[in-house]
This record gives sequence, structure tokens and C-alpha cells, in this order.
Amino acid sequence: MVHLCAGGIITASIDNELKYLVIKQWSFINLKFDYTFPKGHIEKEESSLLAAKREIYEEVSLCDITLIDFLGQQEYSYSLGTKIHNKTVDWYLFHANKPQELSANVTEGIMNAKWVASYDLPEIITHHSLLPFFKKATQLA
Repeated sequence: MVHLCAGGIITASIDNELKYLVIKQWSFINLKFDYTFPKGHIEKEESSLLAAKREIYEEVSLCDITLIDFLGQQEYSYSLGTKIHNKTVDWYLFHANKPQELSANVTEGIMNAKWVASYDLPEIITHHSLLPFFKKATQLA
């Protein structure tokens, strides 16, 4: 079974500099905190774009976001206990029009959310498999 997910890399203009959103979230796979981008499962009869927007709102309270482009699809597998899980994630690039509305939703497992400069992100992000999507985002933003 493949888990279908969608998420977003989000930019914002802060103090005349383009910043990127990262979230700190507990990983039940790695049993540690990961720094990543907002994403989540696509609900039944929901498009991946709407799922990405919904997950962004649920995780970090940003609702005034503008779609810039589709960044691509990521496929990966992980094991949890004795089960192998397959996941497909559609990644989108958004721009936050009101970055000050950012608020980490602890009930969604988000411990922190912050805006970082593009040059800091490769060192912060936990999963290096996300870096090609980030690189594409920096070319489009």
C-alpha cells in the first residue's frame, strides 16, 4: 500500500530577504526531532494541491499563501516495526503573503516553525532527499 501525501516548501519576504519555512517535528521512524517541510496525507477525494494547502494551515497556521509551482513527486519507503511503508509525496512551492501568521501547531506534532535563509537550510534540513526539491524551489522563487 502506498501512502499518498502532499506538502509545501514555503517562501516569505522578511526584512527584504527571501526566507524558507522549516518545521521541527517528532519522527516516530527515527525517534528524534526532524527538521522538514509541512506535509501530510491526502484525504479521500481531495486533490494533492488542496491537501498541501490544508496541511500547511493545520501545521503552521498559514492560510494566505500563493502557489508558485509544482516541484515534483518524491517516492520513498521506510520500515516501522516489521512493516514496510511506501510513501509518495507531491511537493509544491508557495509564497506566504502574511509570514507573521506563522504558528507551530503542537497538537499536530510541530514543536517549532521558523523562517531561515536559503544558505542555512541545507545544514538544517534532516532528510537530504528533500534537497533536490529545495534546489528547484530556489530556482523558481
